[in-house]
Amino acid sequence: MRHVAQLKADNGTLAEERAGVERQYQAICEQWRSELDARTREFEAARAQILQPRDLDLLRVKMAAELREPWERKTARLAQARAHAASVHRRCCCAHCGAQPLASCADALGLLPYLLTASACLPRCD
Repeated sequence: MRHVAQLKADNGTLAEERAGVERQYQAICEQWRSELDARTREFEAARAQILQPRDLDLLRVKMAAELREPWERKTARLAQARAHAASVHRRCCCAHCGAQPLASCADALGLLPYLLTASACLPRCD
């Protein structure tokens, strides 16, 4: 009988140890679950900050428009200045040497440096 009593005592001790291990296991599982929840929230917050393809396309179009507008204004100003310089050159050339007006703005642009730094006499435009 003493042997049975000893076995019952050992069984009780082992049951207590098992219950302790199960509590530790549950505590570790709860800790991991809370860490997983926290990491999941962090991941969802980071994913919410990432732009979707549609948003990227809209941003790309907006940036292209913002870059294109100053370029278009500058090219329009340059075209206007070119046309004005060509017109002035045609008038000056004809008045100065009696030559026919230049055939194109490209012809006038070749003489544009002379117009910008012109002295009293313009070069002959034969």
